[in-house]
Amino acid sequence: MNNYKISALGRPVDLSYASNKRIAQIAPAGFLLYFIYSQDIWLSLLFAANLFLVWALNRELDPDNHTAAVLSVLLYGLLSPFIDLNTSLLTLFWLLLLLRSLSLCVGLTILISDYLLIAVFSVIIARQNEHPLFLIMTFIAFLYIWFARREKNIYGGLLVTAAGLIWFCLAPFTGPYFYISGDIMYFATLFVSILFLWWILQNKAPESYDDQGKEPIMQIRLLVSQYFFLLYTLIVNHVPFMADQKLLLTCVMAGSLLIAIYPFFSKRIQR
Repeated sequence: MNNYKISALGRPVDLSYASNKRIAQIAPAGFLLYFIYSQDIWLSLLFAANLFLVWALNRELDPDNHTAAVLSVLLYGLLSPFIDLNTSLLTLFWLLLLLRSLSLCVGLTILISDYLLIAVFSVIIARQNEHPLFLIMTFIAFLYIWFARREKNIYGGLLVTAAGLIWFCLAPFTGPYFYISGDIMYFATLFVSILFLWWILQNKAPESYDDQGKEPIMQIRLLVSQYFFLLYTLIVNHVPFMADQKLLLTCVMAGSLLIAIYPFFSKRIQR
């Protein structure tokens, strides 16, 4: 990996893989279609970026099923014109980096710079949204990594995140921390999250290899990454300032769920 001296979590999109080639085709096509629909370049770029992040998040959570990522992207593409677009790109990028650090799918030792970047992102996002969610989740993830893997490279990230939490505790905050919207998107996200928990529990050990192609991805690490994503989704569903992210996270999960339940319904139809 050529960029390993800078980051272990960064990974170029290799177009020799069919799944990567599809998203490289879908994202520009999505930009053009959304521009025709909205006549707004910024919103079209935002839409294309969201399509890519939906694909990337699903690939991290479900590395064995390439089709699931494409289904997630198509679902989001079809439904997003009817709901506000997600504008929290930095938040999703932070989440993607955390998932990759938890699953260790990179096949490399994660660098100090990676952990520091995640910590800085969590501080910035917490400051922007005036909510400690991102700092708390980063701190929990970092503590788990330190206890489970004893990585010394994480010390700097832990210190930055802890300093951010202390700063946030001293800063005035008007809330609310959590709320229940009670709208259809709230219940849809909650329902899909429950199904996603079922999907996690019935999953077998992944067959996919890490980014280096040397070792299979460890099931326990992938499970931690999946549970972390589920926890994040449930929290996002109960905070007022992240409402535009619910559909995206729901579609990320829905692609894998469709792949899982398809055999069940196909057997029923054949009967």
